[in-house]
Amino acid sequence: MFMSLGGGLFHNIDSRVELDERAWLYSTARSWTYTLTHEVRVYLVSPDTMDSICPSERVTGIPVEYSERIGSILDDFFKNPSLQEIDRVLGEIEGLSRRYPALGVFIAPTSSKTINVSGETIELPAIMLCPERILNEARVIGKELGLDEDKVFRPLLRIVLAHEQAHALSWKMSRGETYREYKKMYVRVIEEALAQMVAYTNPPRRVSSKGVYEYVMLASTKRQPIEYDTWRTLIPLLEDRLDIFTYLYMYTTMMTTKRVALLYPLIPFPPHPLYFPVTPYLLRTLHAYYRMLGPPAHIFFHEVIEPVMKGLRNTEDLLKIHALSLLHTYTLITR
Repeated sequence: MFMSLGGGLFHNIDSRVELDERAWLYSTARSWTYTLTHEVRVYLVSPDTMDSICPSERVTGIPVEYSERIGSILDDFFKNPSLQEIDRVLGEIEGLSRRYPALGVFIAPTSSKTINVSGETIELPAIMLCPERILNEARVIGKELGLDEDKVFRPLLRIVLAHEQAHALSWKMSRGETYREYKKMYVRVIEEALAQMVAYTNPPRRVSSKGVYEYVMLASTKRQPIEYDTWRTLIPLLEDRLDIFTYLYMYTTMMTTKRVALLYPLIPFPPHPLYFPVTPYLLRTLHAYYRMLGPPAHIFFHEVIEPVMKGLRNTEDLLKIHALSLLHTYTLITR
């Protein structure tokens, strides 16, 4: 049953880890993701149940040991970038994907509006969390940071919950398009970077807690697939909630209009919100970032990235090149 104190947040289905009211209050206090997705219920499940209910595409990612290989693939691609090669490159990178154990998952309604979880019928959309795995991660991260697992568990729980709420928010804002298209490699890369950035911009307000939260965030991301770690490339550019919400709006708008032809630079001031000026925004964002990486990267942006983006045909092409750019930037800063 749901806990007391306003109905609580967590409904335990079959997890052996019980979360008290302090845990869910810490997870939702001044949380902007909770405010925007409060109607999405959160369930606690065991590792076996988590593995059985997760859609396969939601537990697929690229192990970090393939970072060098991806860097090589993208170095070759960006030496002579071609729109005709984008899908081949994305497919080659996707071939490196492996299944991984999920700490949490957002499940949206598709053909069915409910899902059976350990004998219980759950209405969708819903978020599933695995406290056992979150606790195990907290122990490992705690040893790495020199902190007790209790000091790590609640920040990590908040991070995982905010991450999944970001997927829920993306699903709502795109009218389900981001969830339906998630199995595509370029969507997965952008979506996971976005969800991590949302979690990063959602720390507790207390200064002491915020510091621990950020350390835990960085440590946990390094233990996840590469798609999750690409968010670090955006930290200098997306430092507050307004920036990340703008990015979220830009991404979900493009996902609902993937086949709309890009009007930039023919129409410098789009007359309708549907034609959000995505290309100029992304160009400014990427230019600022590559410039911060140093002169070689700055030159690379002007000689390669900028011409490619200005030659894109529609918003889907733009999303694809943006995903490749995220991955490429990640490999540059981790070499």
